[in-house]
Amino acid sequence: QLVENLECRVSYLLGGFRWKDRYFRTGAIRKVWRGRPDVVLGCEYSLVTIALALYRFVFRAKFKLYTMTDDNELQFRARKGVKSILRWLFVRLLDGIVVTNEAVRRAYEAITPKQARAQYYVVPILHDEDKMRKDADSIIRAGRDWRERHLSRFENVALYVGRLDEVKNVKWLVSRFKGIANVALVMVGAGEQGMEIEEMVAAEKMSNVFLLGRKEGREVYEMMSMADVLVLPSSFEPYGAVVGEALQWGTPCVVSDRVGASVLIYHGENGEVFKTGDAADFQRKLFSLFYRGKTGNSLLKVNLETAVKKLVSAMYG
Repeated sequence: QLVENLECRVSYLLGGFRWKDRYFRTGAIRKVWRGRPDVVLGCEYSLVTIALALYRFVFRAKFKLYTMTDDNELQFRARKGVKSILRWLFVRLLDGIVVTNEAVRRAYEAITPKQARAQYYVVPILHDEDKMRKDADSIIRAGRDWRERHLSRFENVALYVGRLDEVKNVKWLVSRFKGIANVALVMVGAGEQGMEIEEMVAAEKMSNVFLLGRKEGREVYEMMSMADVLVLPSSFEPYGAVVGEALQWGTPCVVSDRVGASVLIYHGENGEVFKTGDAADFQRKLFSLFYRGKTGNSLLKVNLETAVKKLVSAMYG
């Protein structure tokens, strides 16, 4: 589905071998040597990026070399061992790193030697809004119809989208809705805790919790368009792209302070950030958004197209 949306020519480095959980992709250097690119964009601290950095250093190649990372500030501070060593190397060898928020950019700048040439560019993980909302009217209508059929007796609807596992804090989330008769919790996703949650909901007779299983694309957007609030209570979340998607559908978000995408939340405008595991803080902020209501218009403060254009201009400049 992602490949079908690409608007450029692509090819893949499929050669090489695998050792444990690492792929050693051969052919990257040969591709660069033959293609003579002006810019190469790597991914994280990958072996391909390391090989290209060393190739450029040894042979004094002229192309600019960047990488990108979705680390949040908490992950940045926690980096130890090999990845910490590679980060130390990369800020000295690369032209720059693409990060997802300002806090990580500042953290990288703080460890970069003054004589290094590395620059840092902030591009949040967002979808192309025009593509995502291409059929907005019919998606919103379908979401509204689904809500009227299944949730008409509830005054407010909270939505969770993601895996059903421990790190997402989903059992804790479900327990927060016990005894709240006028609020529904709709959960989209599957995972190792799915059966436990089903049993928990049945045992507690929580008729306000709806488990819809895994959904993708348009069906997820229908749920986002009909919900009053998206909730993401993860105890650890490098980013959380569903937050950006929900905001693009005009749905405010309540997220934990361990969610990387909390950088997209502006207090009192498009959502709230609560202290991880703090039930009182969560419920206070959730209900503050219910009372505030939603407009249906995009709540994002950052435009992906503008951010990418700035990035491309800076990389080639």
